[in-house]
This record gives sequence, C-alpha cells and structure tokens, in this order.
Amino acid sequence: MSTNTPKLNLVKPDMADFADVRVLNQNMDILDREIGGLDYVKNVTKSDSGLTFTKKDDSQIQVPLNYMPTTGGNFTGDITIQDKAVDYIIEHMESGRSYYDKYKSGKLVQVIYKSRGTIDTGITSDVLTFLTPFKDTNYLAWVSHEINVTTRAGMANQFLSPTVAGAGANGTTIANWGGRSTTSLTVTTDAKTDVYVKCVGSWK
Repeated sequence: MSTNTPKLNLVKPDMADFADVRVLNQNMDILDREIGGLDYVKNVTKSDSGLTFTKKDDSQIQVPLNYMPTTGGNFTGDITIQDKAVDYIIEHMESGRSYYDKYKSGKLVQVIYKSRGTIDTGITSDVLTFLTPFKDTNYLAWVSHEINVTTRAGMANQFLSPTVAGAGANGTTIANWGGRSTTSLTVTTDAKTDVYVKCVGSWK
C-alpha cells in the first residue's frame, strides 16, 4: 500500500505496487510547483573581504565578514581587545639621533640626544629642546649617557667612568634636572658624556 511524504504529499508506492506513470507525473508536477521557483546558491567563494554567493541566475551577493585577515589588509576603525582600546602611533618623526612618537591615546614619547663635543672636564648643563611640545610639564624623564671617546684620546675605556651632577655613593649616578617647560628640559651631567633623555607625557 502506498504512502505519502509528510511535507509535499508525494506518493510513495509500496514495493508490491505496480509502477504507475500517472503517479510519477503527479509527483513531478508537485515538485516543479513547490520548488521550481526557489532561488539557490550554486557557488560560494571566500576572500579576505568576505564571502561571495553566486545565485542560479549568476547574480552575486557580497557578504563581508567581521574578522581579522590572516595576511595583509588594513583596519579602518579602532581596535579593542577584551574591551580595551589598542593604542597605536599616529605620527613619528626623527631628527638625527632624536625622535618622537605620538599615540592616538594622547601619549607622547620623545628621545632627545645631545652630543657634548670636545669639552674635557667638569659638569655642564644643557637645555634640550623637544622636537614637539608636551601638553604640560607633567611628563616623566629618564637620562642615559654614553662616553664621548673622542674627548678622551689616549685613555683606556675602563677608565672612562662618567659622573653625573648629584651623583650618589658607590658610583651611582642621579641626573640633575634643571628648568622644565613644555618645550625643553635642562639636564646637568659630566661634560665628557653624550646624553640621551627619554620623556613620556601627553600631547593632547
């Protein structure tokens, strides 16, 4: 005894039934009527920009995907990781051995280099002019120094132990900061050393 499919009511002859072309044609007519007009996707391609669906009439639908490309590409908006904004450099400038980096968050990092020339002895102060102004004087500063060997001809490197104004005991060195403004900082050190000053503050 034949049965019918639950959704389209197609006739399913029993194994003991004779084949009836009229039943087959009835099933075909139902299929043609119910699904013949349905749209379908015949091809899907993937790229870093998303998915492309090609329909039966060869028209295409572009579906962008919200994910990071594995290679190449650029983000057009800000990035957050675990709800925290990712900071990044929006401007970088170098001048000789000095440079600055401006960050989107408003942070400003500057490294200013000063060569001491040929002075042999003593303590000297230099006004180091920043490459770009800080928003205010609430910036942090660190000083490092390197021996200017050209000023100590004939002396072995192991004897080149620079001192810094305000030096502590046992050879420790403490930078002596002088005038501080948004555009410059005064640093006092041994005249025999070239100086790097790193400052971190705000530009906006």
